[in-house]
Amino acid sequence: EMYQRTSARRWWDGGRGNNPRDPYHELRWWLVRQRRLRKIGAPQLRPEQIQALDELGVAWDPSEDKWNESYRALVEFHRINGHTHVPAEYPPYPGLPRWVHQQKSKRKRRGASPPSKPCQERLLNEIGFDFELKGRSKTWDEYYSCLIEFNLR
Repeated sequence: EMYQRTSARRWWDGGRGNNPRDPYHELRWWLVRQRRLRKIGAPQLRPEQIQALDELGVAWDPSEDKWNESYRALVEFHRINGHTHVPAEYPPYPGLPRWVHQQKSKRKRRGASPPSKPCQERLLNEIGFDFELKGRSKTWDEYYSCLIEFNLR
């Protein structure tokens, strides 16, 4: 029955809604369990069940799928523009600027420690991704001085 309900509604993009009043709350957690069972290779999830879920297009690792989708968008941006400096607003793929910033922030937080997914960092390096977080070009005081000058005109 859970399989039937899953096929009727395609929302399994990784959302882990925790609202018990959500009519799909139970179904979401069932799918989370199926993902865990497959990841550990548990015998409770039989090959024919995996195949049935595959046929529905279930994302077994939604976060990796989202990463790959954003990476493909960055590759396309790079192909068109020749660099990976995505502007703060990018209408063809609105989530790309935020994703780019997240990649830089993760690297900065990690420091010298190895990445959790070295293949992702390797892919970014292959297209010349600039991991450096760009700060503001001026300090608060400098901007404040500019504002005073502007108001005096």
